[in-house]
This record gives sequence, structure tokens and C-alpha cells, in this order.
Amino acid sequence: GELNKVSGDKRGKYYRMRKWDRRKESKERGLDKALTELQKMVSQLGLPDSVYEEAARLVEKAKKQDLIKGRGIEKTVAGVLFLVARNQEVPRTLEELAEAAGVKKRDLGKTYRYVARELEMDIQPAMPEHFIPRYGQKLGLSGKKQGQARRLIEKAREKGVLAGRSPKSIVAAVFYIVGKENPDITQKRIAEVVGVTEVTVRKNYSDILDEVDVDL
Repeated sequence: GELNKVSGDKRGKYYRMRKWDRRKESKERGLDKALTELQKMVSQLGLPDSVYEEAARLVEKAKKQDLIKGRGIEKTVAGVLFLVARNQEVPRTLEELAEAAGVKKRDLGKTYRYVARELEMDIQPAMPEHFIPRYGQKLGLSGKKQGQARRLIEKAREKGVLAGRSPKSIVAAVFYIVGKENPDITQKRIAEVVGVTEVTVRKNYSDILDEVDVDL
């Protein structure tokens, strides 16, 4: 072929270039795949564009730093998304992300902490308030009722009732308190929508009532 006529030195350079091009192509393919996966999860979880944009930037950074290799695309993307959604105050739970990514919750827990460390991201605590709009809407709670739920959480925080409880269990309990006169807002329905057990709703509900002056 033509290449045999080219000096060995040039030929070596040509092969190196071709190899480099191929590597670059496969890198870009990997990034495309990760961004496609991200887009899929964002729309499945009903997250805003701002979350996609920030997560895409971080996925690209993770790819550059070779973080995806050992962890796999789905897990890394879901880990980044978990952190970004939480930081933008539209949190999704680990269960929801694990399901969207088709990975184990425990593995995802390790991955998001690893990603946070390597990309030097802060892990904001998930606040019960941040879950109110989404679950409140699903339950058909008015803006006024959602406002009451927020104030109750604030009072419970001042009394130290929130310590050691999951944000979702708090939200479920205050929804039950503010929605009590609505026959549709049962413990069972709240438990289903928020993703906790009825026992959790009852326990947190009674604990809050014991400590907080509920004056709606």
C-alpha cells in the first residue's frame, strides 16, 4: 500500500494519530452515552432543565477525570444527578434514582459519596421542606395547606423533633396533620405517595403532636 513508501518515522506518526483519533472517538461516544442516560433519568424523574445542565457539566468533568471507568455509566450519572437535584432543592430519593438507573441502592449510596469527594461537591442535607411541593401536588394539597406544612416543620425543627428522622417521614406526618379534614388524605394514601409505611406516618405524626403546638 501507499504507506510502505512513507518513511518509518512518518508511518509511526500516522498510526499514532489514527490511534489517538480512535481513542478520542471512543471517549466522545462514552460521553454521549452518559449524557443520553442522564437525559433519560432527568425526564423520568421530572427534573427541571437547570438540573440537567449542571449535571451534564459534572458528568463531563467526571468523564475527563476518568471516574466513570470503575463505576459504570449508570451509577456515576445517577450519583451526580442525586447530588445536583438535592443541591438545587428538588431532591429525589436514593430509591428513586436507583430505580431510574437500574442499579442497587447500596451501590448508588457509595457512588454518590465517591463522586462528591472526587468532584469536590458539597453534599447538602435534604430538607423536608424541599419535598413538599412535589408530594403536596400529588396529594392535591392546596398552596395554603403546603404553607401550613412548612410552618409545622419549622416549629418541629425548633423543638428538636426532626433530629434523626428522614425528611420523607416528616413530610408524611405534617401532611397528615394539615390534611386531616380532607377525607382523601388518609394515612394509607400519604404513605403510598411519599413512599413510607403507614406505621412511619403514625409514629412521626404522634411525636410531632406531642411536642408541637399545632395551631393551623
